[in-house]
Amino acid sequence: MNAIELLKKDHRTVESLFESFEKAKEKEEETSKAELFASIKEELDAHAQVEEEIFYPAFDRAAGNDDDKELVLEAGEEHKQVKTLLAELEGMDPADETFDAKMKVLKDNIEHHVKEEEGEMFPHAQKQLSADALEQLGQRIAARKEQLQPQPGRPAARVSASRSQSTSSPSSRARATAPGRRSGRKSSPTSSGSSRTARGLSRGASARAGSRSAGSRRSSSSGSSRSRTASSSSSRGRSRSGSSSSRKPSTSSRRGSSSSRGGRSSGGSRSGRG
Repeated sequence: MNAIELLKKDHRTVESLFESFEKAKEKEEETSKAELFASIKEELDAHAQVEEEIFYPAFDRAAGNDDDKELVLEAGEEHKQVKTLLAELEGMDPADETFDAKMKVLKDNIEHHVKEEEGEMFPHAQKQLSADALEQLGQRIAARKEQLQPQPGRPAARVSASRSQSTSSPSSRARATAPGRRSGRKSSPTSSGSSRTARGLSRGASARAGSRSAGSRRSSSSGSSRSRTASSSSSRGRSRSGSSSSRKPSTSSRRGSSSSRGGRSSGGSRSGRG
Protein backbone atom coordinates (compact mmCIF):
# COMPACT_ATOMS: atom_id res chain seq x y z
CA MET A 1 0.00 0.00 0.00
CA ASN A 2 1.53 3.34 -1.01
CA ALA A 3 1.67 6.50 1.11
CA ILE A 4 -1.48 8.14 -0.26
CA GLU A 5 -3.56 4.99 0.19
CA LEU A 6 -2.39 4.67 3.80
CA LEU A 7 -3.19 8.29 4.62
CA LYS A 8 -6.66 8.04 3.06
CA LYS A 9 -7.29 4.92 5.12
CA ASP A 10 -6.49 6.92 8.27
CA HIS A 11 -9.00 9.57 7.17
CA ARG A 12 -11.75 6.98 6.85
CA THR A 13 -10.96 5.55 10.29
CA VAL A 14 -11.25 8.97 11.96
CA GLU A 15 -14.52 9.71 10.12
CA SER A 16 -15.97 6.45 11.44
CA LEU A 17 -14.96 7.32 14.99
CA PHE A 18 -16.60 10.73 14.76
CA GLU A 19 -19.84 9.07 13.59
CA SER A 20 -19.74 6.76 16.60
CA PHE A 21 -19.16 9.76 18.86
CA GLU A 22 -22.25 11.48 17.48
CA LYS A 23 -24.35 8.40 18.29
CA ALA A 24 -22.96 8.23 21.85
CA LYS A 25 -23.71 11.95 22.30
CA GLU A 26 -27.33 11.44 21.28
CA LYS A 27 -27.68 8.62 23.82
CA GLU A 28 -25.82 10.68 26.46
CA GLU A 29 -23.37 7.84 27.03
CA GLU A 30 -20.59 9.73 28.76
CA THR A 31 -18.33 6.71 29.18
CA SER A 32 -18.56 5.87 25.51
CA LYS A 33 -17.87 9.49 24.61
CA ALA A 34 -14.68 9.49 26.70
CA GLU A 35 -13.49 6.24 25.13
CA LEU A 36 -14.25 7.44 21.60
CA PHE A 37 -12.44 10.73 22.16
CA ALA A 38 -9.36 8.81 23.35
CA SER A 39 -9.44 6.72 20.17
CA ILE A 40 -9.88 9.81 17.96
CA LYS A 41 -6.96 11.56 19.65
CA GLU A 42 -4.70 8.52 19.26
CA GLU A 43 -5.49 8.25 15.55
CA LEU A 44 -5.03 11.95 14.88
CA ASP A 45 -1.75 12.16 16.82
CA ALA A 46 -0.20 9.26 14.90
CA HIS A 47 -1.55 10.47 11.54
CA ALA A 48 -0.24 14.00 12.01
CA GLN A 49 3.18 12.74 13.10
CA VAL A 50 3.77 10.48 10.08
CA GLU A 51 2.64 13.24 7.75
CA GLU A 52 4.97 15.79 9.36
CA GLU A 53 7.95 13.42 9.61
CA ILE A 54 7.67 11.57 6.29
CA PHE A 55 5.04 12.64 3.76
CA TYR A 56 5.13 16.45 3.91
CA PRO A 57 8.95 16.72 3.59
CA ALA A 58 8.95 14.32 0.62
CA PHE A 59 6.17 16.26 -1.12
CA ASP A 60 7.85 19.60 -0.36
CA ARG A 61 11.13 18.41 -1.94
CA ALA A 62 9.30 17.20 -5.03
CA ALA A 63 7.06 20.29 -5.31
CA GLY A 64 7.14 21.75 -8.80
CA ASN A 65 5.90 25.23 -7.88
CA ASP A 66 5.22 27.59 -5.01
CA ASP A 67 1.56 26.58 -4.80
CA ASP A 68 2.52 23.04 -3.79
CA LYS A 69 4.87 24.39 -1.14
CA GLU A 70 2.07 26.61 0.11
CA LEU A 71 -0.11 23.53 0.56
CA VAL A 72 2.51 22.02 2.87
CA LEU A 73 2.66 25.19 4.98
CA GLU A 74 -1.15 25.39 5.28
CA ALA A 75 -1.38 21.73 6.27
CA GLY A 76 1.18 22.30 9.02
CA GLU A 77 -0.81 25.22 10.46
CA GLU A 78 -4.02 23.18 10.40
CA HIS A 79 -2.23 20.46 12.36
CA LYS A 80 -1.33 23.00 15.04
CA GLN A 81 -4.99 24.04 15.42
CA VAL A 82 -6.07 20.41 15.75
CA LYS A 83 -3.42 19.70 18.40
CA THR A 84 -4.57 22.72 20.43
CA LEU A 85 -8.18 21.50 20.39
CA LEU A 86 -7.13 17.97 21.36
CA ALA A 87 -5.13 19.28 24.33
CA GLU A 88 -8.11 21.33 25.55
CA LEU A 89 -10.55 18.42 25.17
CA GLU A 90 -8.19 16.04 26.97
CA GLY A 91 -8.45 18.13 30.14
CA MET A 92 -12.25 18.35 30.08
CA ASP A 93 -15.03 16.19 31.48
CA PRO A 94 -17.15 14.59 28.71
CA ALA A 95 -20.23 15.54 30.76
CA ASP A 96 -19.33 19.23 30.41
CA GLU A 97 -21.66 20.99 27.95
CA THR A 98 -18.72 22.70 26.22
CA PHE A 99 -17.07 19.33 25.53
CA ASP A 100 -19.55 18.47 22.76
CA ALA A 101 -19.20 21.95 21.26
CA LYS A 102 -15.40 21.65 21.05
CA MET A 103 -15.73 18.18 19.55
CA LYS A 104 -17.90 19.72 16.81
CA VAL A 105 -15.20 22.32 16.08
CA LEU A 106 -12.58 19.59 15.97
CA LYS A 107 -14.65 17.56 13.54
CA ASP A 108 -15.13 20.58 11.25
CA ASN A 109 -11.40 21.29 11.21
CA ILE A 110 -10.61 17.66 10.37
CA GLU A 111 -13.15 17.59 7.55
CA HIS A 112 -11.68 20.76 6.04
CA HIS A 113 -8.14 19.41 6.33
CA VAL A 114 -9.08 16.08 4.73
CA LYS A 115 -10.86 17.86 1.87
CA GLU A 116 -7.77 19.93 1.04
CA GLU A 117 -5.36 16.98 1.29
CA GLU A 118 -7.43 14.59 -0.80
CA GLY A 119 -8.59 17.27 -3.23
CA GLU A 120 -5.29 19.08 -3.84
CA MET A 121 -2.19 17.76 -2.13
CA PHE A 122 -2.57 14.05 -2.87
CA PRO A 123 -3.30 14.51 -6.60
CA HIS A 124 -0.29 16.82 -6.88
CA ALA A 125 1.88 14.34 -5.00
CA GLN A 126 0.91 11.57 -7.43
CA LYS A 127 2.16 13.76 -10.27
CA GLN A 128 5.37 14.88 -8.58
CA LEU A 129 6.39 11.54 -7.00
CA SER A 130 6.90 8.27 -8.84
CA ALA A 131 5.00 5.12 -8.00
CA ASP A 132 8.15 3.59 -6.50
CA ALA A 133 8.73 6.66 -4.35
CA LEU A 134 5.15 6.53 -3.05
CA GLU A 135 5.55 2.83 -2.26
CA GLN A 136 8.73 3.47 -0.30
CA LEU A 137 7.05 6.29 1.58
CA GLY A 138 4.16 3.96 2.34
CA GLN A 139 6.53 1.41 3.85
CA ARG A 140 8.14 4.04 6.04
CA ILE A 141 4.76 5.37 7.16
CA ALA A 142 3.52 1.87 8.02
CA ALA A 143 6.67 1.11 10.04
CA ARG A 144 6.45 4.42 11.93
CA LYS A 145 2.79 3.93 12.73
CA GLU A 146 3.59 0.50 14.11
CA GLN A 147 5.94 2.20 16.53
CA LEU A 148 3.39 4.84 17.45
CA GLN A 149 0.38 2.50 17.60
CA PRO A 150 1.45 -1.04 18.61
CA GLN A 151 -1.13 -3.72 17.96
CA PRO A 152 -2.98 -5.15 21.01
CA GLY A 153 -0.94 -7.85 22.72
CA ARG A 154 2.18 -6.83 20.81
CA PRO A 155 5.01 -4.72 22.29
CA ALA A 156 5.95 -1.44 20.66
CA ALA A 157 8.80 -1.64 18.18
CA ARG A 158 12.12 -0.31 19.45
CA VAL A 159 12.97 3.10 18.04
CA SER A 160 16.77 2.76 18.25
CA ALA A 161 19.25 -0.08 18.18
CA SER A 162 21.16 1.31 21.18
CA ARG A 163 17.99 1.16 23.31
CA SER A 164 17.41 -2.42 22.19
CA GLN A 165 20.97 -3.43 23.11
CA SER A 166 20.81 -1.79 26.52
CA THR A 167 17.64 -3.69 27.46
CA SER A 168 19.03 -7.12 26.39
CA SER A 169 22.64 -6.85 27.52
CA PRO A 170 23.71 -9.98 29.52
CA SER A 171 26.09 -7.93 31.66
CA SER A 172 23.24 -5.46 32.52
CA ARG A 173 20.98 -8.40 33.50
CA ALA A 174 23.77 -9.83 35.56
CA ARG A 175 24.25 -6.49 37.42
CA ALA A 176 20.51 -6.16 37.93
CA THR A 177 20.10 -9.65 39.39
CA ALA A 178 23.43 -9.96 41.28
CA PRO A 179 22.64 -9.96 45.03
CA GLY A 180 24.02 -7.12 47.10
CA ARG A 181 25.50 -5.25 44.12
CA ARG A 182 24.19 -1.70 43.55
CA SER A 183 20.71 -2.80 44.47
CA GLY A 184 20.50 -0.59 47.56
CA ARG A 185 18.92 -3.47 49.49
CA LYS A 186 20.47 -4.78 52.68
CA SER A 187 21.06 -8.49 53.15
CA SER A 188 18.41 -10.24 55.22
CA PRO A 189 19.22 -11.07 58.89
CA THR A 190 18.85 -14.78 58.16
CA SER A 191 21.37 -14.79 55.35
CA SER A 192 23.73 -12.57 57.38
CA GLY A 193 23.50 -14.89 60.39
CA SER A 194 24.05 -17.95 58.24
CA SER A 195 27.09 -16.29 56.73
CA ARG A 196 28.55 -15.49 60.16
CA THR A 197 27.84 -19.05 61.37
CA ALA A 198 29.53 -20.49 58.30
CA ARG A 199 32.56 -18.27 58.84
CA GLY A 200 32.71 -19.30 62.53
CA LEU A 201 32.57 -22.99 61.66
CA SER A 202 35.22 -22.47 59.02
CA ARG A 203 37.53 -20.71 61.50
CA GLY A 204 36.93 -23.44 64.11
CA ALA A 205 37.74 -26.18 61.63
CA SER A 206 40.88 -24.31 60.55
CA ALA A 207 41.95 -23.85 64.20
CA ARG A 208 41.45 -27.57 64.99
CA ALA A 209 43.34 -28.54 61.85
CA GLY A 210 46.17 -26.19 62.82
CA SER A 211 46.24 -27.60 66.37
CA ARG A 212 46.42 -31.17 65.08
CA SER A 213 49.18 -30.14 62.67
CA ALA A 214 51.15 -28.45 65.45
CA GLY A 215 50.69 -31.49 67.72
CA SER A 216 51.87 -33.75 64.95
CA ARG A 217 54.93 -31.57 64.45
CA ARG A 218 55.69 -31.58 68.21
CA SER A 219 55.25 -35.35 68.40
CA SER A 220 57.49 -35.83 65.40
CA SER A 221 60.07 -33.48 66.88
CA SER A 222 59.92 -35.25 70.28
CA GLY A 223 60.27 -38.65 68.61
CA SER A 224 63.23 -37.44 66.61
CA SER A 225 64.81 -36.04 69.77
CA ARG A 226 64.32 -39.31 71.67
CA SER A 227 65.74 -41.21 68.72
CA ARG A 228 68.81 -38.99 68.67
CA THR A 229 69.21 -39.39 72.48
CA ALA A 230 68.94 -43.18 72.28
CA SER A 231 71.37 -43.29 69.40
CA SER A 232 73.82 -41.13 71.33
CA SER A 233 73.51 -43.29 74.46
CA SER A 234 74.03 -46.46 72.45
CA SER A 235 77.08 -44.98 70.79
CA ARG A 236 78.58 -43.97 74.13
CA GLY A 237 77.85 -47.45 75.53
CA ARG A 238 79.63 -49.12 72.64
CA SER A 239 82.56 -46.73 73.00
CA ARG A 240 82.99 -47.49 76.69
CA SER A 241 82.72 -51.24 76.11
CA GLY A 242 85.37 -51.12 73.43
CA SER A 243 87.66 -49.05 75.59
CA SER A 244 87.25 -51.40 78.54
CA SER A 245 88.01 -54.43 76.38
CA SER A 246 91.13 -52.82 75.02
CA ARG A 247 92.39 -52.09 78.53
CA LYS A 248 91.83 -55.61 79.90
CA PRO A 249 94.57 -57.37 77.86
CA SER A 250 97.08 -54.78 79.11
CA THR A 251 96.26 -55.75 82.69
CA SER A 252 96.76 -59.43 81.89
CA SER A 253 100.08 -58.69 80.26
CA ARG A 254 101.19 -56.83 83.37
CA ARG A 255 100.08 -59.73 85.49
CA GLY A 256 102.07 -62.14 83.26
CA SER A 257 105.11 -59.98 83.52
CA SER A 258 104.83 -59.95 87.30
CA SER A 259 104.48 -63.69 87.39
CA SER A 260 107.53 -64.02 85.20
CA ARG A 261 109.55 -61.81 87.44
CA GLY A 262 108.28 -63.63 90.49
CA GLY A 263 109.31 -66.96 88.99
CA ARG A 264 112.79 -65.79 88.22
CA SER A 265 113.19 -64.43 91.74
CA SER A 266 111.96 -67.62 93.31
CA GLY A 267 114.30 -69.69 91.14
CA GLY A 268 117.25 -67.57 92.10
CA SER A 269 116.35 -67.87 95.77
CA ARG A 270 116.10 -71.59 95.57
CA SER A 271 119.44 -71.81 93.76
CA GLY A 272 121.15 -69.80 96.51
CA ARG A 273 119.75 -71.97 99.23
CA GLY A 274 121.08 -75.09 97.50
